[in-house]
Amino acid sequence: MATRSKLTQYKEWLTVAEAAQHLSAFGEPISEADVLRLVQEGQLKLFVRFLDTFYGQYVAERRDNDVARRHRLEDGVVFELPMFGAGRLAVEEAYRGRSGKPGAALRHTDALEIVDAVWDDRYQVHFRADHSPVTRLPDSAVMLLRRDAVDKFGRGLPAGEERPVMARERETLYAVIAALCDVANLKMHEPSKVFAAIEPHTKRLLPTAMPLRTVQNLLKNVREQFGID
Repeated sequence: MATRSKLTQYKEWLTVAEAAQHLSAFGEPISEADVLRLVQEGQLKLFVRFLDTFYGQYVAERRDNDVARRHRLEDGVVFELPMFGAGRLAVEEAYRGRSGKPGAALRHTDALEIVDAVWDDRYQVHFRADHSPVTRLPDSAVMLLRRDAVDKFGRGLPAGEERPVMARERETLYAVIAALCDVANLKMHEPSKVFAAIEPHTKRLLPTAMPLRTVQNLLKNVREQFGID
């Protein structure tokens, strides 16, 4: 079983790697990819600290004072990274990289948006030189999670209770589905036929009927996972 570093209890912020180690100490082995998946699913909030100079273009504020519409983002300040637009794609790109399936770089058309973790002001991130929009998370940025939030989440995973499906478990589940379809000679690119074949069994096993859309989405995910046409 992994053990938590004694230093993490004194840290306000943890990197993704530190958060994975911290959560693993609660009993379940958790990878960096698992942590990012939990962020995508809204179980944990992700923050970012910039180690290079960028500018924030003001989007909205909740204070009644005069804030410059564009200003330099102070070194060392931590900002929340909301899970939409370029932020969502940035985390998906990081998740793929840590899952061993990097693929093509994901780039949004709009600027990355961040939220001041203290004042709750929202900004779009721009480059220092020409103020062009930053459309993906810079390599110099550090992704962070609040230690107390990670700790609370870990303590909320007691043995025997339902918990989110982790990346390795999801991949194993998808592999089993793909293998069963192959054995039964069911084509995953024909979800309606798969649904018709399994519907009598799912009706017997499940308390409520499984909709066709669920099977369509599941088979789509399996095919994307293993690159099956």
